[in-house]
This record gives sequence, C-alpha cells and structure tokens, in this order.
Amino acid sequence: MSTSRLLTIHVSPHARETKRIAVREDGSWKVALAATPERDHANKELIRFLAAHFRVAKECIAILRGKRSRHKVVRIQSHNSNMRV
Repeated sequence: MSTSRLLTIHVSPHARETKRIAVREDGSWKVALAATPERDHANKELIRFLAAHFRVAKECIAILRGKRSRHKVVRIQSHNSNMRV
C-alpha cells in the first residue's frame, strides 16, 4: 500500500545545523538547512533530512514546486507503513 503526503516548507539555508525550526498554524514547516543553495546543495540536504525524519528512502521525496525558492512544496511517498507522520 502506498501512502503519499504533501508538505509546504520554508527553508533557511546557511544554518549551523539542519533541523525543523517550527510548524506553523497552517501546517507548513520551517526548516534550517546546513547547506548553501548553490549547485542544489540545499535541496539535497532537505531531501536527506526529510527522508531520515519520515523514515523513507531519498527516492521517495520529490520537490514539486520551489526548487529555486525558499518556499517549497514536497511530496513524501512511502510504500510501507513505517512512514512517520
């Protein structure tokens, strides 16, 4: 059984460490990234962080909108029931 979730995220690159800073009232997340936006490093770090947080493979994370923006819409897909919500 496949489970999918959309998540709106506001990222802040150049942080000391990668971590979720806040969950806003609308359900969107604010995430600090210990990576620069150059050469897609921040997007790769966001995917790595989300995969670890939700316990899914990095291939299950897709940035649908905002690849070059701080505001992103991400799809997290899981093919098992181990995905953290």
